[in-house]
Amino acid sequence: MMRLVKTVCAVLFALQLSACGVLVVGGMVGGATILADRRTPAVQAIDLGVEIEANSQLSKKFGDSAHIVVVSFNQKVLLIGEAKDDTIKTQA
Repeated sequence: MMRLVKTVCAVLFALQLSACGVLVVGGMVGGATILADRRTPAVQAIDLGVEIEANSQLSKKFGDSAHIVVVSFNQKVLLIGEAKDDTIKTQA
């Protein structure tokens, strides 16, 4: 019985460690991305917010009629994608 308890504890501990590895690597990648970018963290956050909001609005407005991706850098926006016709391109 004691051996079973130890085995279960070891498995649970190993599962917890695997999650830690993912978090550590994710944190390192995220930190490196912020450090490598010349923009301030505040501007990066604003750009991310602009991208999320614009992508959401464009998706709601055009649905399957267009595939548009919004990229924001230093609060300047670039629209990339394809649309079924020129009116959709103009509206976007």
